[in-house]
Amino acid sequence: MKPQMNTDKHRFLTIFFLVLIFSIIAMAQETTIGGVYEVGIGATDEKPLIAYFERFGYRVANTGEISESEAEKLYGVKSKLKSIRLLHQDSDHGLIRIMIWEKPTNDGLQMARMNVLGNRWGAMMTADIYNLQNHAEEAIAQKLPIFMVAPQRAEIYKLEKRPVPFLENYATVREMCLIQPLTRQICFKDSATICRFTAKSTSSHFSNRARLRISEWSFIAIVKTSIFTTKFSGF
Repeated sequence: MKPQMNTDKHRFLTIFFLVLIFSIIAMAQETTIGGVYEVGIGATDEKPLIAYFERFGYRVANTGEISESEAEKLYGVKSKLKSIRLLHQDSDHGLIRIMIWEKPTNDGLQMARMNVLGNRWGAMMTADIYNLQNHAEEAIAQKLPIFMVAPQRAEIYKLEKRPVPFLENYATVREMCLIQPLTRQICFKDSATICRFTAKSTSSHFSNRARLRISEWSFIAIVKTSIFTTKFSGF
């Protein structure tokens, strides 16, 4: 009886560990989404937005439509809707959903400044912030609807002590604000030293084929109370 019990125990342990291994493998293969999944942009014409974001490295992926009744049930808006998802390289987050409403309820924020209640914007990393500034300044010169806050220094990490200029590394970024009728972007470029503090290089977020090399959306923010509007008085 004893050899039989040992055999049964060995068989049980073998099955147990096989189930455990397969469970771990299955858990590891599950897709986990972190951070900003996608940014929704409402409009009445998708072509200008697609052309704009293609320059930043995005591309058209899935497209779908829902009826007026379905949109009202899902979004509370009684209007037929066409949705277009834009992908950025192989990223599974920071995506864009262009939402084309047949009967939009309003004109959106348009050119309202950053301190307006209901303001929302997204941040993106760029490989060349001064190239974006050049385009923005040319758009302003052509009297196109655009508002810009030129690149400014910002420290996103708390420094234990001030660096010795030119002789010590200085972890800082340059960030700028771009407001257009359908887009509201905070674009920032990190210094070479920033990458030293991150788990991996951020260069993989940029598409080398894109004319305006920029990353996927990294985060979004919304102004929901007047307490925060004073923080953006310069915008």
